[in-house]
Amino acid sequence: MQQAISKVKVLPPMDSMPVMKVLRYPLERADFKPFAQARMCYLDGQGIFLMMWSFEVQPICRGDDNDSFLIFKAQVAGEQEICIKVNRQGVYRFTVNGWEHSTDEIPCKMFTGEDLQGIYWGCELFITNSLLKSIYGVTNLETGHMIKGNIFKTCDDPTFRHHGCLFCSEEQAERFDPAKLDNLGVFEIVDY
Repeated sequence: MQQAISKVKVLPPMDSMPVMKVLRYPLERADFKPFAQARMCYLDGQGIFLMMWSFEVQPICRGDDNDSFLIFKAQVAGEQEICIKVNRQGVYRFTVNGWEHSTDEIPCKMFTGEDLQGIYWGCELFITNSLLKSIYGVTNLETGHMIKGNIFKTCDDPTFRHHGCLFCSEEQAERFDPAKLDNLGVFEIVDY
């Protein structure tokens, strides 16, 4: 499972970037499965720009671990794993290998809207090269660089409990653990 991430000099109109769809909800047979999407690009010399959104009219957002979340997990270079959890109010938690970091380290712009698919909420995140350097020691990601990662849509509130992801093979679906969210695919930096 692999997704191409464009390496660009300047931030393009995000509508021109490919859409990644969160379609796999391995634990949900017929229950609530909100439609979630993401777009991502790598700004050369600057960092990773990520836009995620979910179609939910009233996402659960009480400021606790049961909220409705959009989550980005990644191993950008090496085994260190970053995890960014966003609820409707903004970045809820940012961890590196499970250790809490300041949410201020991840610039985040929240948005809401409505289109022909419905009402949605989402965020624009920027993971700067300086942050990547402090975690991984890398200063720039080159074409061909592989990032292990995934995008998740989750909620642990019993009213709308769901756990979805972008990457999820049949084998991963059989052992899917919502407490770990350890099924990772590959994002490849490409030059187009």
